Amino acid sequence: FREDWKWPGRYVEHLRSWERLFGRERLLVLSYDELLKDPKKVQWRVEEFLGGKFPGELSQLNTGGEKSVSISDSVKRSLGSKFASKNEE
Repeated sequence: FREDWKWPGRYVEHLRSWERLFGRERLLVLSYDELLKDPKKVQWRVEEFLGGKFPGELSQLNTGGEKSVSISDSVKRSLGSKFASKNEE
């Protein structure tokens, strides 16, 4: 998300529950931003985590020149209120 627009989320809580279930050593957390910035590094991290190489290589995504679309404040408010209860579950 853009820095000026963040919905309250429970992502960290989900990660903590997965950590309790599977153990930290069995989780690899990657970010989409990381993949966009340096796909080769992400591929290396995945290979290190899994203990082997995989064929091919990850390509950098979203490089086709498409422009990002801004979301109006009214749409943000509308969506924010619509999903507020889900974010609190």
